[in-house]
Amino acid sequence: MLGDIGAAEDVVQDAFGRLIREGSAAGRFDVRPAEHRRVTDKFIAACATGDLQGLLAVLAPDVWGYADLGAESVRRPPAVTGAPHAARNLLHYWDGATFVSLPVNGQPAVLAFTGRRLDGVLVFTVDGELITSVQVIAIGAAGGGDFGDTYPAGRWHRSPTP
Repeated sequence: MLGDIGAAEDVVQDAFGRLIREGSAAGRFDVRPAEHRRVTDKFIAACATGDLQGLLAVLAPDVWGYADLGAESVRRPPAVTGAPHAARNLLHYWDGATFVSLPVNGQPAVLAFTGRRLDGVLVFTVDGELITSVQVIAIGAAGGGDFGDTYPAGRWHRSPTP
C-alpha cells in the first residue's frame, strides 16, 4: 500500500498547489483540531453506515464540492452545490470506501481507501460543526489516466433535481 501512496505524492502536491492558487482557502474559519476531529468523525460515521440524515447534519445547507482529477485529466467535473446533492453524491460514489481522518495543512481531511488502495483525499472547509466545502483530490490520476465513469471521484457530478 505504501508504494501506491508514494506514487501519488506528486498528484496530491499538484492538487494542493492548485487549491492554494485558486484561493479556495480564502475565508476559512479558524477551527480547533478537536472540532475538526468531531466533524470528520461524524462524516466518517455517516458515510460508513450510509446514513443520509447523519451526513446532512454535518454538511452546511449551502455546502459545495468538486473533484480534482489531476493536471493530466481532461475532465473537469462541475461543482456540486447544496447539502442534498453533495450528500447523495458522497454516499453513492464513495460507497464501500474506508475513510481515515488525517488533517492536511491544518484543515480537516479524510483519506478514502478502496481495499488497500488510496483512491482520494477529501479536504473539508469547516465553519463550527458544519462542513462548508468538500474538495476531492483523485489519487488514481497519478498514472495520468482519465477514469471517467469507472473512478469514484471522476463521477462526482451535479445530481438531478429531485
